[in-house]
Amino acid sequence: MESAIIPMMMMITTVLKMIMIMMTTMMVLMMIMMKMTITTALKTTNIAMTTTKMKMTAIIKEITADA
Repeated sequence: MESAIIPMMMMITTVLKMIMIMMTTMMVLMMIMMKMTITTALKTTNIAMTTTKMKMTAIIKEITADA
């Protein structure tokens, strides 16, 4: 009986280790994905801000030219 219990324990520990590794990898992937999405969102917002700034400067220039 005891000789059968030891390999079963080993199997359980290995399975648990595998699950832990999978969970950690998933967490890391999720973190990377979140970072990627955040960076892309920031980039898009920055681009929008720059475009709006350019438009504003153009409008101001036009107003100053007219005046």
